[in-house]
Amino acid sequence: VERTHEKENRDPAEDPLLSAFLRHLRPGQSVFDVGGFVGIYSIAGARRTGDGQVIAFEPVPASARLLRKHCQLNGVSDRVRVVEAACSHQSGVLGMPVWPTLTTTWGSGNALLNVYPRQGVEPTWIPVCTVRLDDFVRAGAPPPDVIKIDVEGAELWVLEGARDILKTRR
Repeated sequence: VERTHEKENRDPAEDPLLSAFLRHLRPGQSVFDVGGFVGIYSIAGARRTGDGQVIAFEPVPASARLLRKHCQLNGVSDRVRVVEAACSHQSGVLGMPVWPTLTTTWGSGNALLNVYPRQGVEPTWIPVCTVRLDDFVRAGAPPPDVIKIDVEGAELWVLEGARDILKTRR
């Protein structure tokens, strides 16, 4: 019996989305990584922007801890700021389902919207701070040159909370 094995994508350089993201980055830029998870885009972005800054938004405490640890291990902690909040269309606090890690594959599947209901597995609902990106910039953060968004179905909420940024920072 002949078996075919698909090649696993273990090398981040082989990820077409990551490659596309990196093509848009230049030294000195400010990058928002919305849905930072454990830091793949944040770390690559910090390396590509050099003296720029990456602000990674990750509301799940366990993922934010891993993101910080990965930044430290990769020597980019000084260029990646981790904000433990979800980006949304309103600032405040919302309940968010957090799935047991072993029930997901590539990513966490955690999102403000419960887009991954599973039979026989229940998420833990946690309160998370939410922030509008427009409010975040108005409060003094550098406006982003590039925004990467991966929030499992809540992308429209992120964009609605960034209307002013999108109007002024094409």
